[in-house]
Amino acid sequence: MKYIKRWMICGIVFLCLLGGVFAFWGPIGASDVYAREDDQAIQEIKNMEQKISCVDWDARIYQLDQSIESGNRKVAQIRVYAGEAFRFVDSAGTLLEEGDRVDVGGRRVAADTRELTGTVCLSDDGWYVLWEDPELGAWDPHTLYIQADESFAGGNNVTVGVSGRSGVYLQKDAGQADAAFDTTKVNVRLGIVCENKQLNVMAGQPLSDKELADYAALYPSSMWGRISDIPLAGQWYEVKDGAESAVGPELRGISYSLPSDLLSAMTEDSLYRLKLYYVGSPSDSQARENSGGREVLCSSASPLASADFTMRHITGQIDLTVWLKQFPYKEETSIFAFELYKADGYDQPVTEEDRVGTYEVAFGSGEEKLSESLMITGLDAGWYTLVPLAPEDDYVELLERRRDNQYPVAKTGSGAGISFHIGEILPSENDFGNVTYLGEDATPVTVDYYYKETYYPVRYTANNPEGTILSGTCPEDTVRYKKGDMVTVKGSDDMAVEGYVFAGWALEPGDGIYKEGETLYGSGSARDVQLSGQIAMPEDGLELYGRWIKVYKVEYDGNTATGGSAPVQEGGSAGGNTFYSGDPVTVRGQGDLTKTDADGTTYGFVGWNDRQDGQGQMYLPGDVFSMGEADVTLYAQWLPENADTYGVTYMVNHPEDVTVSGEPPSDTHKYETGEAVEVSGAGTLSMRHYLFAGWALTSSEDGLYDPGETLYGSGQDERTGVKTLAKARMPENGLTLYSRWIPLYSLSYLAGADGVEGVPEQEEYLEKEMVQVDDGSGLHREGYIFMGWNTRPDGSGQTYDSGLTFNMPAEDMVLYAQWERVPIPETEEGVDDTPKPPDDRGFIVTVICLAGVAMVALYILWQWVRQKIKESKHKGGSDDGGR
Repeated sequence: MKYIKRWMICGIVFLCLLGGVFAFWGPIGASDVYAREDDQAIQEIKNMEQKISCVDWDARIYQLDQSIESGNRKVAQIRVYAGEAFRFVDSAGTLLEEGDRVDVGGRRVAADTRELTGTVCLSDDGWYVLWEDPELGAWDPHTLYIQADESFAGGNNVTVGVSGRSGVYLQKDAGQADAAFDTTKVNVRLGIVCENKQLNVMAGQPLSDKELADYAALYPSSMWGRISDIPLAGQWYEVKDGAESAVGPELRGISYSLPSDLLSAMTEDSLYRLKLYYVGSPSDSQARENSGGREVLCSSASPLASADFTMRHITGQIDLTVWLKQFPYKEETSIFAFELYKADGYDQPVTEEDRVGTYEVAFGSGEEKLSESLMITGLDAGWYTLVPLAPEDDYVELLERRRDNQYPVAKTGSGAGISFHIGEILPSENDFGNVTYLGEDATPVTVDYYYKETYYPVRYTANNPEGTILSGTCPEDTVRYKKGDMVTVKGSDDMAVEGYVFAGWALEPGDGIYKEGETLYGSGSARDVQLSGQIAMPEDGLELYGRWIKVYKVEYDGNTATGGSAPVQEGGSAGGNTFYSGDPVTVRGQGDLTKTDADGTTYGFVGWNDRQDGQGQMYLPGDVFSMGEADVTLYAQWLPENADTYGVTYMVNHPEDVTVSGEPPSDTHKYETGEAVEVSGAGTLSMRHYLFAGWALTSSEDGLYDPGETLYGSGQDERTGVKTLAKARMPENGLTLYSRWIPLYSLSYLAGADGVEGVPEQEEYLEKEMVQVDDGSGLHREGYIFMGWNTRPDGSGQTYDSGLTFNMPAEDMVLYAQWERVPIPETEEGVDDTPKPPDDRGFIVTVICLAGVAMVALYILWQWVRQKIKESKHKGGSDDGGR
């Protein structure tokens, strides 16, 4: 019994250990399991199929679809071979290399993808795609793409795959598949190229039989593989009026030449056509079906390729161009004539009998053309001489500029004509297709003649100073002059330039300003310089450039006068109220100007000043000053007469070229000397892009506020910080106040893209005023995050972060919003949600464990029964002894 107990305990221990081995060593010993279950794995395959279809006949691409119906059984490998003539490509038709990975749809995927993929491999049997350790039940239908290899010429009945190699492998190193996909056949398109050839023969030029023979041989080539590997036959046809007729025997091999007996008859334009046919095996039904009904036809009615050989007799052409140095001046048509002669050789004399023809080039009257051309066509090969006839008396040829394109064959010079040759000029020693001819349409002989007219014009150019605007038009002279003729120079007509006086004409353009000592032409004089009325016509025509002298104005301003008109300056050295710089100016008197206030206070005229506020140079009537290099405005100056009280005058003073709107304030009260004056505000005055700064006792040229200048207004401006006085003391003779303005600079915000909402409005700031950049909280653009501002739209300028503060510069600024696309949440890719088959090891472990538990239970039960038997025996013995 003790032996039974021991064996039972050992059995229980063995079963537990065996369960542990299955639980933890299952993956290590998998190949052994495969080895023991080969037959079962193959038997579970219910259906295994590979279908083939043509994807792109021209690109020679085919689609392989594999499917396996099986239980959830893991195997070592699944391989799919392309076949001897094929390579794998991805779904886009791109060639796959060794080590590339593809998914279930034949798409190339990254090496680190989590998807179940196959690997492209190369072996002695060709290219194949490998899936390792797949589960048959989870191996969904797969698609792969193959393309006929470039080394394969193509044809009918080509095997796809390798017999016995594509399929399911239970052992990784097995020599063939345990369950194989069937091989099948397809047709593969042939790619044959045969280029057309044309032999140009210049009319009148002899052609050798060798040249013809070299041209009349066509050499086909293949886009894939070697042309010698393709079973081809060729047939030549003569083409006349669109109809083809076969000539010569059928040709086999790689040389397809026109029969030699036809060459000698080719004296006229001829067209022959070579057609190539496939003479390999016909297509069977399986290959045709897998190729979508396509096949390489073995029929003379359907040639794979064809090419034409053409012999064309060409004639020469001369393109002759006449160039004029200037537009024709003559009112009637100008004719230029040329004669063409056929010569016996280079620079040989010609006679009237050798003349080919006379040709003319005409320039119409009034046409603004500098060139006219003609073509002389239909010329045979040979030597020619082109002679220009003597031009009309009004023209002369520029011999040094005569040109042609046949150097060094042609002769170009000052002689009467040009000798040149039409025909082959650059015969190629290696490629007859590159023979070129001078004289044919593509490369005609070109000859250029240049003439100039012996009558010349006079042209007038205003030449007004840069930045000025000319009013009126330049004079025009329609007369034409011979060299040396005297030209009567015209005046300025109605030409005028603001701020300048016309001084005459000169031969050089200069800078538009008259220069001392420069020779001028015209009539009269300018600044005591006598202008000549005539000039001799030089060769090539005469062009005259206007000269101008800067002049300056003197004007008078009544300066708050209430009656009369300001005087007008007269007797200016440049006429009227204009003067040349440095000339004397005599100051005018008061004229009829008067000034009277509304309360009757009268003012006396005390002179003129070049400053409105009287703080400049003072002038009395009759004074003389020297004119400077700027316009002068003189302002009337006034003092009250017999008055004990005085008024306040508010004067609008503003920068040039800036418009002021509104009216200044008005104070009708009269003040005694020393009395406090309540200074008004801006009234209704306003000026765009400027801030009113207050009132000052003096004016300035630009009308802008100067730091430290005394201003009058009301209190202190919170924005500018300028302290202004609400009161001023009335000075003797009255008080005049001048407005002051400070420029504002704009800060603009632009969205930087379309579809943006909440863009901040433009704001204006003083120079050096503290600015806080908008934080962009109101901006919204669908799909983007606001990243800040930049001075350039593309973000390459200076960056301004949201909320940044800075001092405003003395210029307008534009800030562009910068954006960053909101990242698109990544979707979880590569997670294998394919249902996994139940793990057989769990079932085995469960069975072993249950068996172990049962053994233990039996052992306990056996021990209990045994104990009961012993107790029963012991009790029975005691009872016997008692009896």
